[in-house]
Amino acid sequence: MSDQYMMGIRVPSSIPKQQATTEYATKGIGREGPGTDAYGNPKVAGQEYLSGTYQGTSTTETVTPPAPAFSALELIENTLRAATGVSGLGGWAVGLWTRGASSTEIIQALRYGTDSSPEGQAARNKYLEAFPQMDTFIKDGTFAGENPELQYINYRNTLKESAQRFGISDSLITNEKIVGYLTNKVSAAELTDRMSTAATAVATTPSDTLAILSEYYGVQGGDLISFYLDPETTESELQKRYTAARIGTEAARNQFGVNAQFAEDLAMRGVSVQEAQAGFGKARSQDAFMYGRGETADQSNLINAQFGNEEAKKQIERIAKSRTGAFQGGGSFTTTATGVGGLSSAATR
Repeated sequence: MSDQYMMGIRVPSSIPKQQATTEYATKGIGREGPGTDAYGNPKVAGQEYLSGTYQGTSTTETVTPPAPAFSALELIENTLRAATGVSGLGGWAVGLWTRGASSTEIIQALRYGTDSSPEGQAARNKYLEAFPQMDTFIKDGTFAGENPELQYINYRNTLKESAQRFGISDSLITNEKIVGYLTNKVSAAELTDRMSTAATAVATTPSDTLAILSEYYGVQGGDLISFYLDPETTESELQKRYTAARIGTEAARNQFGVNAQFAEDLAMRGVSVQEAQAGFGKARSQDAFMYGRGETADQSNLINAQFGNEEAKKQIERIAKSRTGAFQGGGSFTTTATGVGGLSSAATR
């Protein structure tokens, strides 16, 4: 029977008998000479080798074979542990092996639960602790090709190393979270980018923006790490939300209250935080247009006029012109014998 491969590691189809009895090279096997036997021992006249002992009238020398270098159980146990990071599968695997199962069938039993025996189910439960939902991720192509276990391990290790680099708690890289990332097709590279962005946001986000994030999206206690590592939200959606919160912050600083939908709409139209700062600042300087006699604007039009809404812009321009014209055309200060009087108006509105 030829050697087989288990998870990319060669496993001999049987353990060589010599290996199971003695490391015969240390005794000089194959070096038989005129005065020595096959084990390198001196030949003595009148003696014969019986069960590892030369017997005769002279001094007896016993050849004691060393213990086996390793057993089939140890080999398979080590192979499975190296490939999966899971210990304690060797005894079960050897049982299947001795009953004629191939290495492929043993691995299939771990991945898909094809061994329904109590031992088989116990082994699969151990496997699933290390690789939750592996059968699903193989079937949907998340892990394609040979050795999906190694791909899973590499994915998990990359996330943990990135978390450590950016000062993110390991508690956010649990098996449950990893399953969520894999289910939503979030690559390790994207998650590393998210962690970098989150770390920067934690260090730079103003407190009033944290308040808006809480109002808009329920971010609790300024937990931007969890916000950015939400497995069910795409990276582009997260960026839109964060920009919307910054836009909402600029509105609040200028005494305007805008909801998440309005702020997100501005973000989707490409309005930057700097443009929002300028636009809400200008709207604040024109807030008198919402009051007084004659035509007035509501808050929505006053704000929209600053961000590309042509109808709203025309209304604000019309109001500004009418009020400037009224001042220039009909209002003047009067002079009396006692000096400057009050503001007189040519028309009453």
